[in-house]
Amino acid sequence: PLVQVIDVPEQEAAERVEALGIPEPYLVYPCHLCGHKNILNLVMAVHHLRRRGKRIHLVITGSESELCSGTAGPIGIERRTGAGQDVFGLGYVNNRTMNALFQRAAAVITPSYYEAGNGPGMDGWVRGVPVLMSDIPPFREHEPFSGVRAGLFDPSEPASIADAIERLLDDPGTARENARISREG
Repeated sequence: PLVQVIDVPEQEAAERVEALGIPEPYLVYPCHLCGHKNILNLVMAVHHLRRRGKRIHLVITGSESELCSGTAGPIGIERRTGAGQDVFGLGYVNNRTMNALFQRAAAVITPSYYEAGNGPGMDGWVRGVPVLMSDIPPFREHEPFSGVRAGLFDPSEPASIADAIERLLDDPGTARENARISREG
């Protein structure tokens, strides 16, 4: 994992997430604001889900991610806070808070177009948190090599990302079982 694993008591984890003002359920994406991280298509997927009647929130952490707070729209984020906000950019957070965010997340998501490996996925798998990820070769390689499971999607299609999130929301039992298998993998 990229973030030090800290067992945060469940009550403390819930209090930390609540103190940040983040409603559940949410996805967490620790990243940098770079084009290949594909934040725009992820935000558009959140918008698609809201139009389908599904509510999910997105938490983005990492350098300058605080610029990414607002409401997911069809072509990006409408910057605002308060009612209707479904994208929460937190910037850097400490390891204890990051662990609390992982623990309470519906899933860790990584929509990158390309990477050498899936760091956020590793953070999810080691903690037993469901993982959703781009269907790209370096991410797929984690599954047979490490014995982990994840929901896959086409990172170039917001609707495909939304479909993967919706499958997770509609079948949390399978998502939890895949997370358990991944943690043991």
